[in-house]
Amino acid sequence: MLCRPQTGYPLSLVAAKEHGHFLTPAEMAVDGQDIENSPEGFAEDSMKTPVMAGNRAQMDGSPPVLRQAEAQTSRATIDLALELGEYYLSQHNYQTAILEFKRFLFFHRDDERIGKIHALLSLAYAEQEQWEPAIKHLNLAIQNAHTDSLAESYRITQASYYLAQQLYGSAEIELTRLAHFSDYAAIRDKSKLLLVLCHVYQGKWHQAHQRLAEVADHLPSPLWAKIDSVLRVASETRYKSPRAAKWLSTFLPGAGQIYDGNWWSGLNALVLNAATGYVLYTAAVGKQIGDILIAYMTLFDRYYQGNRVNAERVAVNYNQRVHRRLAREILSIMAREP
Repeated sequence: MLCRPQTGYPLSLVAAKEHGHFLTPAEMAVDGQDIENSPEGFAEDSMKTPVMAGNRAQMDGSPPVLRQAEAQTSRATIDLALELGEYYLSQHNYQTAILEFKRFLFFHRDDERIGKIHALLSLAYAEQEQWEPAIKHLNLAIQNAHTDSLAESYRITQASYYLAQQLYGSAEIELTRLAHFSDYAAIRDKSKLLLVLCHVYQGKWHQAHQRLAEVADHLPSPLWAKIDSVLRVASETRYKSPRAAKWLSTFLPGAGQIYDGNWWSGLNALVLNAATGYVLYTAAVGKQIGDILIAYMTLFDRYYQGNRVNAERVAVNYNQRVHRRLAREILSIMAREP
């Protein structure tokens, strides 16, 4: 709804990512070849259609009228690449769509639609979670956008890519800039609404409430009320303290994992550390200094220190799962509202 390029495809890349089914010219490649640096190979593949082959064979020595007709036929054939690319993209056949869009770019490098093509390429890559080429083509779409509002809408899409990759800091920087400095009210409102999601993913409930309040006047009352309700539940939810989990496992191995709700991991840590303690005790009683050092440097460091680190990580992962669940609820609410 909010995070798609302006290309006519009603896709929400963040929502798609959460539900598990995603989304410089010299670097563009087809079948592992560089289009810019090896145009002959690409051109040969592109000229294999009967119309294009006929045009090349008859171009030399043709009357001007015939040349004009052939040029028009050639342009129509290449424009077909754009239509085919859009069709394949709508059918989720992303690799074929990418090939058709790049075919168009090869023959129409100065076309006024080049910005749109790069946006479509970006979307096709994002649907496959190929983020590096997706962002590269989106930057090219921004550079070739005809209006500032279109360029900024692409920047919103870029922020949604960052959210999908869990790069919340990068997304927050981009969205904050648009929310404060964009000249377009619609862009500012979309940025603030996406910032609500960004803060939810990070567990920043106070900031999420603030951003939601800033766009309250521009949202339908039912939508605002539902999102506000989710945020209130989120702010009242009890989360696990990674610091507390780590200290609990420091004094009693496994206690931090049990505090996090991971009983199996906690019992496993308790048993392993009890066995390690027994080995150290036996070696100490027998005054076997070598065995004590070996046990300390291997078993103790691995299981005791690892148990403390694991307890902290389990707490962090628990909180992140809660944040993602709440963010999915908000995305679902946005998707259902007209």
